[in-house]
Amino acid sequence: MIIASIILSSIYIAICFYLSRGLKNINVNYQNSTEKSVSVIICARNEEKNIDNILNCLCEQTYPKNLLQFIIVDDRSSDKTAEIILSYKEKLKNFAFVQITEKQKDVAPKKYAFNSAIKIAEGEIILQTDADSIVSADWIEKSVCPFCDKTVALSQGVVKYRFDEKISPILKTYQFFDFYSHGIVAAAGIGKNIPLNANANNFAFRREIYEELGGYGKLDVAIGGDDGLLTQNFWQNGKKIVFNANSFVETKPEYSWKSLINQRKKWGSETQFYLPKQTAILAPVFIFYCFIICAILSTFIFWQIFYIIFLLFAIKIIGELFFMRKGFLVLGEKTLSPHIIWISPLNLFITIYSVFSGIFTEFEWKGERFKGKK
Repeated sequence: MIIASIILSSIYIAICFYLSRGLKNINVNYQNSTEKSVSVIICARNEEKNIDNILNCLCEQTYPKNLLQFIIVDDRSSDKTAEIILSYKEKLKNFAFVQITEKQKDVAPKKYAFNSAIKIAEGEIILQTDADSIVSADWIEKSVCPFCDKTVALSQGVVKYRFDEKISPILKTYQFFDFYSHGIVAAAGIGKNIPLNANANNFAFRREIYEELGGYGKLDVAIGGDDGLLTQNFWQNGKKIVFNANSFVETKPEYSWKSLINQRKKWGSETQFYLPKQTAILAPVFIFYCFIICAILSTFIFWQIFYIIFLLFAIKIIGELFFMRKGFLVLGEKTLSPHIIWISPLNLFITIYSVFSGIFTEFEWKGERFKGKK
């Protein structure tokens, strides 16, 4: 037990240090550009309560209107989402509406909706966000900046939670920290040229390369990972990927622990599609987490090893503090929340449960049930 603890702890700390080095490679000095034609794609399903916000934001964009195309997809909504989208037809120049009426066999709904939009896209750059997002007036302008470099194929921006409704303080704090950790891992992975995750709320890429690579390829059956799996396809084919720390999007969090766990299960289902290099980074961390759980269970038989549990949690928290401190600065946050002391242990249990249940059990999303493992 002690030898295993030392080995796994050492590997974990080494990975935290390795990834933190990637944060040094993030460019925060992109210059504004308004030269590329852009197609903004939003796929919505039963978003009547949210979609007005993002559509109003699009109306206020500072980017040249003659270079913009807005493609809004209604993915089988049963509420007034389609009606609200169509009410913006006159407000948004070069507006296109796509309505999906039936679920397709052997293709994940979100990916089918997105591919349907790509077919009519005209822009050189595809810019993607979600229906529950809010963006600043210069969002498109800042998101396009990295593509001034002709070698850049895909860019991931910053995504933050917007807590605009009453929510449990514990749930709010947990999501704030956990969501930032996902963004920091994304930035660090890209900085080390091993992209580990992504977020479709703030996502841009060259349409020509998307079509050249066949979009998601064989991964279009995956329910989760519309962003991460596409990033994976670009990276696997040697395309340049960057993290744009100047582009920000705000999105809604989950307002109950049940919906949070369900969302994390959807994210967990994506892990079965990771490539060997990605697995080489993430698997040791996951094994370290599982080892902590095994150590906790072992104390019911060998109570004398109880001190090892405290040491393992201390190492986990120290590694995260070292890694997250740099990440918060990159993503525009000045201070690292001291709540990491209780969030870190809770995150361990949620992560392990989400990965296993996301792969081997069903989860619900947007009113439908999906099974992670095909």
